Amino acid sequence: MQQKNRLSRKIRVPLIYGVFSILWIVLSDRLTLHVASDMQTATWIAIAKGSAFVLFSTLLIYLLLAFDERREKVLEVEIAHVQEGFSSLFEDNPEPMWILDVETMEFLSVNRAALEFFGYGHEEFLSLTPFMLFTEDQTDLLRRHFDSHEEGIRRTGPWRLTLKSGETRYAYIVVVDVDFADRRTHLATVADISEQKEIEEKLNKTTSERDNYESFGFSVSHDLRASLRAVDGYSQILLEDYGKALPAQVVEYLEKIQSAAANMQLTTSNLMTLAGISRKSVKPCQVNLSDVVHEIQEQLQRMDPERRVEVKITPAVYGYCDPELIQTVLFDLFENAWKFTSKTGQARIEFGSLTTAEGEKAYFVRDNGAGFDPSQTQLMFTPFERFHPATDFPGSGIGLSVVARVIERHRGRVWAEGQVGQGATFYFTLGEPA
Repeated sequence: MQQKNRLSRKIRVPLIYGVFSILWIVLSDRLTLHVASDMQTATWIAIAKGSAFVLFSTLLIYLLLAFDERREKVLEVEIAHVQEGFSSLFEDNPEPMWILDVETMEFLSVNRAALEFFGYGHEEFLSLTPFMLFTEDQTDLLRRHFDSHEEGIRRTGPWRLTLKSGETRYAYIVVVDVDFADRRTHLATVADISEQKEIEEKLNKTTSERDNYESFGFSVSHDLRASLRAVDGYSQILLEDYGKALPAQVVEYLEKIQSAAANMQLTTSNLMTLAGISRKSVKPCQVNLSDVVHEIQEQLQRMDPERRVEVKITPAVYGYCDPELIQTVLFDLFENAWKFTSKTGQARIEFGSLTTAEGEKAYFVRDNGAGFDPSQTQLMFTPFERFHPATDFPGSGIGLSVVARVIERHRGRVWAEGQVGQGATFYFTLGEPA
């Protein structure tokens, strides 16, 4: 910046002086022609004009140089402040940073955070090459990065960095091209993502294990269905062909076998549904959830025509989701509400949407049925957990697990609120803003 300022002064001062000289000559010559009546007068005017030119031009040059000198001092102070501010930002930055000469591959400067992060002393770090900070298997990739001659601010990585202790850390590195002591350099800032990487790996491992369990459950459920159909079928044959000849107690046993087989078939079917959700690809689009709930209500009413339930459905509630999977969620939630209000005098079920305190768009199914103990909320979405006797409210105990898995596939969350005897409200989000 100082060099550019000096260069501009070398051009500006002669330029102003030249313009002043030309204007002086032109204007003073015109004045001489108007005033001088003879040669003697013209001579005295020329002498006076020359003396005045020397005086004024000297004064002009002095003022220009004084102005430039003052301006240069101001600029030097400003540059010093900028350099001091940059030095402070660099040195005190909590993120590891360094300045690297791209041509010589030498570290020119490093901040305290980088020394603490890598575990080196100041001089020790400056004696390293950049390749010594990365794992050996990334050397070729690092060379291509330096040879790419990209410009501007760019994020590179993720990289595997090697600390002095031998520990490996994962990080993104943000690189900016800067002029440092008249050298082409990279200002690098390290963003450590090791903790996020560890969490991601644990999550992937958990997801993989869960997928294995679900695949196992799918296979077992598939094999069990054939056996259960055989048990149910042969029991039915015995009842139809030999029912009249069998003792009443034997008939009762066969009916219990059929009932147990039917319950087991329902459970295996739900297990297959739960396992299938992990395998199904999510294809989201805008879905009118109000229309879906209307269809579910009509279906449940046809299955139980004697029931009288007051149903309130907010119209035109849309969600960005997979149509088939959201059908499963809404059916399970609405069927639950239908079931748990079966012993309520004036049953009410409501569907709608709201905005949460976190700014998410949430959907809900609310009823005034049996409710549940709030202390058991954490277990509610666990497979086979039940909060009411099967004799009062039959079911497989897996429906809410299916709901939770579908919502998870949509990057949303699901939760419930309720009190015993005062109904329940189930909420879910679809990972979309309000």
